[in-house]
Amino acid sequence: MSLAALVGLIFYTLYTRRMMWIAQDSRNAELMPYFVVDAWQDLDAFSTSVTLTNLGAHAVNVTAWEQRVSDGFSIGSTFLEKTRNYPYPEIFFGTLRKDTSKTIAVHHGSARKHLAVLDCLDTAQRRHQFAILRSQRADFSGEFHAKMLFQVDYLPPFQAWVMKMRTRWNIHKAKVSKGGNKK
Repeated sequence: MSLAALVGLIFYTLYTRRMMWIAQDSRNAELMPYFVVDAWQDLDAFSTSVTLTNLGAHAVNVTAWEQRVSDGFSIGSTFLEKTRNYPYPEIFFGTLRKDTSKTIAVHHGSARKHLAVLDCLDTAQRRHQFAILRSQRADFSGEFHAKMLFQVDYLPPFQAWVMKMRTRWNIHKAKVSKGGNKK
């Protein structure tokens, strides 16, 4: 009997965890910006025009930056940071409202892989990124991979525990460095 109760508890826990993820995704769809690539066109051998549309909520303080990346680079699930000496200027777009489009020029030069990133905030001041990775094919045409990166509210249990421990350790280090907790 207790084994059946334990199995039932495990399945109930998995079910409620899944419901939390569904609730988060539903809320994200209403509160967060979501960019998609509508079209792209090679302007010349060194630059491409990319048209983006915001299908989600308003995006505030939108800036775009780009840089060359190594051949082995791929877009993961973490936020990207620009390097110190990237050769292209950061472009400020302001606010992109829901269902609006914006065309940006990606200056990839002769690089085999080139990354363009839109950084923005939502109306709750949470950070989001839209990353576009252009890979050059053998025939010198471009292939695009794009991904929207969000802040995650519900982390898997182990990652949540690690984040909690890091926060506690950083608070402890700050107290010790300011002269607290000395014996």
